[in-house]
Amino acid sequence: MARNKNYERQAVIEQVTQVFLAKGYESTSMADLMESTGLNKKSLYNEFGNKEAMFIVILAAFIEKERNYVTPIFSHQPLGLTNVRAFFQHILTEFNETGCLLTLCINEASCIPEQALDMVNQSFLGLEKGLTANLAACLADASQAEMFARNMLSLMLGYASLTRSPALRANNKKQLNALLDFIQQKAC
Repeated sequence: MARNKNYERQAVIEQVTQVFLAKGYESTSMADLMESTGLNKKSLYNEFGNKEAMFIVILAAFIEKERNYVTPIFSHQPLGLTNVRAFFQHILTEFNETGCLLTLCINEASCIPEQALDMVNQSFLGLEKGLTANLAACLADASQAEMFARNMLSLMLGYASLTRSPALRANNKKQLNALLDFIQQKAC
C-alpha cells in the first residue's frame, strides 16, 4: 500500500530554491535541504533524486517561470527601449534580495551539473534574442543590436548579483536608467 505524500511538490521546489540561492550549489548539502523542507532524505530522493537532479528540477522551474514572464515583455509592440526598461525593471525588482538562479549558475559554473549549465546557456540565448530584437527596433544602426544585447546581459548578471545589497540596489536602478537614457538620446 502506497503512502500519501504529506507535502506539495511546488512548495518543496520553492523551499529548495531558496536554500540554493542562499548557500550556493556547492555549499548546499542534503542536510540543508532536509532541514528547509522538513522532509527526510528518503522522501527527497524518492521525489527528486540526488542533489544534482533536484537542482535541475528547480532550475527548469525557474527558467520556465521567467520565460513566461519575460516573453510578453520582449514581444510587446512596438518593440524598443520601453521593453528593455521593463525587462531590467523586472530584474531589479524580482531579484532584489534573493538573487537570481541564473546568476548563481554562472558564478558556480565550474561545479554545477553540465545539464544545468546547458539550460542556463539556452536561457541566455533566448534573453539575448529578445534584447536584440528590441534594440534593433530603435537603434539607428541595427547591426549593433546584438553587441548591445550581449553587453546588457553582462550588466544583467551584475545587477542581479548586486541587488542582494540594499546599499547598492538604488544605485543599480539609477545607473541602469542613465544607460538606457543615453542609448535613447544617442542611438534611437
